[in-house]
Amino acid sequence: MSSVQSLREFIGERLTAAAEEIFSHVEDTIVQLEAELERQRRLLDIVLQPHAQLQTAGLPNSYLRNQEEAELLQIKEQEEEICISQDEEQPDDSAYAELA
Repeated sequence: MSSVQSLREFIGERLTAAAEEIFSHVEDTIVQLEAELERQRRLLDIVLQPHAQLQTAGLPNSYLRNQEEAELLQIKEQEEEICISQDEEQPDDSAYAELA
C-alpha cells in the first residue's frame, strides 16, 4: 500500500472519530437543554397560575406579590447559573487544532 493511501485512510479515520465525538457532544447538549427547557416551563406554569386559587385561601395581596417577586428572582438567578455553566462548557479550539 502506498504512503498516500495510508495517509488517506489515517485522515479518514481521524475525521470519522472527530465527527463521532462532536455528534456525541451535540447529543448530550441537546438532552441537557431539553431537560432545562422542561424545568423552565414548569417554573413558568407555576408563576403564571391564576391567583384566584391563592386569594381564596385568605392570603393578603401583599404576600402574593412578594411571593411572585421571590419566584421571579429565583428564576432569574437560575437562568444566570445556566448561562454561566453553559459558557464554562464551551469546548476549546485545541481539540480541533489536532485535526488541522
